[in-house]
Parts: sequence; C-alpha cells; structure tokens
Amino acid sequence: MAPPSDSRRGFIKTALAGAAGLAALRLPLDARPTEPNGDIEEYRAFLEKYGVADPPALSASAPTADNILGPYHRKGAPFRGKVTPPFAPGQVLLIQGRVWCWATKKPLSHVMVDIWQANHEGRYDHEGPEQEARRGYYGYRIRIVTDETGWYEYETIHPAPYKAGPSANNPRPSHIHYRVKHAGYKELITQLYFEGDKFNATDGAFKPSLAIKVKQEQVKGQMLETGVFDLILEPEARLA
Repeated sequence: MAPPSDSRRGFIKTALAGAAGLAALRLPLDARPTEPNGDIEEYRAFLEKYGVADPPALSASAPTADNILGPYHRKGAPFRGKVTPPFAPGQVLLIQGRVWCWATKKPLSHVMVDIWQANHEGRYDHEGPEQEARRGYYGYRIRIVTDETGWYEYETIHPAPYKAGPSANNPRPSHIHYRVKHAGYKELITQLYFEGDKFNATDGAFKPSLAIKVKQEQVKGQMLETGVFDLILEPEARLA
C-alpha cells in the first residue's frame, strides 16, 4: 500500500488538532445563565398568524440514492448557513430543499445535515500550506439542522471539478457532499451534482437522480445560481 500523500497527512493532522481544541474548552466558573427576554407565547401567536405554509406533498418515486463518502469528511464542522468564507471567489450558489420521510411522505424536522465541498479551484480546505497551518479551520464545511417543516437552506459557491488523484483519468464533476443523520432513520451519505456538467458522463460515482437544475437570477446587479435538492430518508428496519 502506498504511503499517504502530503495533503492526506496534513488533513489528518488538522483534524486531530481540532479535536484536541474542543476538549480544552471550558465555561468560566463565574458564568451565569443567559437571562430570558421576550414572551414565547407571543411568538407562537405570531407564527400562527404569519407562519410558514404547509409544505407540498412528496412526489418523488424513491428514497434519495446514496453515493461515495470520499476521503475528506471531517467531524465537528460549525453550524452556519454560509459554506464559504467571507468574500470567497466563485459563482454564488443558493441551495434549498426539504428532508422527507419515505414511509410517511411527510417532512422531517431537526435533521442533522453535514455539507462539504471543494472551492472554485477544486481544492478542499486542507489542501495548501496556508490552510494546513490553521488549526481548527473549517473552510467550505458546515452543519445545519432542518426546521419544523423539514426545510434547509445555505449559500455557497459553485464548486469546481477536480482530479481525484495523480492517476485519475477524468476529473470529478462539480459536486457537494452530504451526510444526513436522524434518529430512527438510515444514515444517508450522498452527493449533489449539476445537470449539464461535462464530466458527469465519465464519472464513476455519478448518479442522474442526484443531479439538479440550477437557475440564474440577477440580484442587485450580480448573477446568482439557485437550486433545489430534496433529501428522502428511509426509516430503520425494526426488529420483530
């Protein structure tokens, strides 16, 4: 077996350093609970009056197909709605969707979704000396949780294709990784692809059911891509 590459070795070191930093976090002894402010009942009344409309019915013909995990998933990504660092170069992309239960055809709330991707040059956050030197750095990685209607949304940039290794014959098409977890359901590891990518046809992992259309919109004089990617989970098999 060949020795790990420099990029792989650096990636592992960065991941371990992040775990050590988490263990060192401590709440100050003089800290006090955050004081409450506002009335939750008023908020509930507001939601009832101006709340989100009921989600549409599920029309998909099968649960979401799984796909390869890849070597660069990292635990502990921060919770946020923007995948990229501030002012990151690339075509801005807004992805929206819902997480559904295949058995009930209803949306699932409080689902944990890990998302990670390459940047506009096809590089992950561990590649390059400036990234490897930053302990605990999570670039182009987030975690999000679906709301009470199963909805999620995040802003990112359209990731670039890249070669999966020195011996790769064909670049991987643009894609975004997903790892989806929810109690009582099978874990889903999959990827979002884009219709029309010229490398889809030659990629061994590509599945047409995972490819989405993107629309282009003008927002304040700048071009924005938008796409919808719903996720459908299967319940875990119950023992008789």
